[in-house]
Amino acid sequence: YRDIDIPISTFGSFSYTSTFMWTFCYALDIYLQLRDKEIPARSYHVLCWGFAAILTALQGVLDHVVSDYPFPYCILPPDHTLAKYLSFYLVIAFVMVSVPV
Repeated sequence: YRDIDIPISTFGSFSYTSTFMWTFCYALDIYLQLRDKEIPARSYHVLCWGFAAILTALQGVLDHVVSDYPFPYCILPPDHTLAKYLSFYLVIAFVMVSVPV
């Protein structure tokens, strides 16, 4: 199942992370427009897609390359679970806290 798990989990992680980052950038852009400031759209693209790609690559390295966990299914090894949750849920927490502020 690893041949199916790796692309699906990578795509899902990248999609969720980039969606949360786009939500943050949308709120940031509205805030800056109210303050009569502007950031080029290219900066938003670099931030959202780049940050999501970096986090997804780090998660992929932790989950699938470094891990020598012998269980062949889509279950995280116990020593990588905390890193996976922190790298994914910290982004969500950051967006949820910073957007209303």
